[in-house]
Amino acid sequence: MKKELVVNLKFPHTIKITRSGESSTDPFDSTTGVTETVLYEGQGRRFLTSSDDSVVSSRKASIPLKYDELAESFLKGDKIIATFGNIVEEGLVVDAEPSNGNTTIYWNFVRN
Repeated sequence: MKKELVVNLKFPHTIKITRSGESSTDPFDSTTGVTETVLYEGQGRRFLTSSDDSVVSSRKASIPLKYDELAESFLKGDKIIATFGNIVEEGLVVDAEPSNGNTTIYWNFVRN
C-alpha cells in the first residue's frame, strides 16, 4: 500500500476582521466618510458551531494570536471574512475570548 503524506494545517483558512467607522466628525471636513480599519488579516481556522435555522448559522474562528497581544479587542458588529479555497463567508462578530494560546471569535454567518 502506497503511503501518502497528508498535510493538515492547524490554521488552513484566511481570516480578515475589519471595523467600520467615521473618518472625521467635523461637518466642514471634506474627508468625512466611512473608513474601514483592518484589525486582523492572516491565518485562522473557521468552523461551524450550530445552525438555528436555514438563514443564520453560528460560527467560530480561531486565530493564532493571544488575546492580550491584540492591538484592539474585537467588538460586536465587527465584520469578519473567512476564506478557504474558493469559498468566502462574511458575517458579523458576536464575541471574542482568549483560549489556549489563541483567540476565539464567535460570529454569525447569514446566507443570502
